Amino acid sequence: MFGEEISNDEAEEETTVRIIPPPARRGIFAVAAAGAVLAVTAPAAVANWTGSLSGWSDGVGESRRWNDTGPYTQIKWEDCEVQGFGEKQEATIRVWRDITAAPDVHYGSLTYSACFKDNTTRSIGEWTNLTSGTYPYYFKTPRVGTSGTDNNGLLHVAWVGVDTSMAD
Repeated sequence: MFGEEISNDEAEEETTVRIIPPPARRGIFAVAAAGAVLAVTAPAAVANWTGSLSGWSDGVGESRRWNDTGPYTQIKWEDCEVQGFGEKQEATIRVWRDITAAPDVHYGSLTYSACFKDNTTRSIGEWTNLTSGTYPYYFKTPRVGTSGTDNNGLLHVAWVGVDTSMAD
């Protein structure tokens, strides 16, 4: 219920006054509360998308969601770089299914290295074991550059493509 209670404990008799905001203020509060809930929900998922990545490191960074009907998704990277002294030019990518109110499930990892050779060579990974049905998926990079050090590099990928069609 909207409003607040104010008690006057200094008087001999306890007086409680209930303040209820006018109807217009209640509406503003309801809209603000709904906006706060919307602000924390995951972004809408689409089937295929392209974009870029910048500044990702081990376990830090998460792609946008895409809807997939399973069992196939292809993720392509082009023009990749790991910045950092002596960092190995590769990254491990892992696909996850976004599950509401439960832990997300991953579908395995692949290591991308071809796209680090030059700015036109692509690394292409295929996942053929996704759950049938329409679900949102995303990917993360559990390892960027050299594994097992405290100063792993930062990943930059100029072009990322997610394709859910096995036809091409």
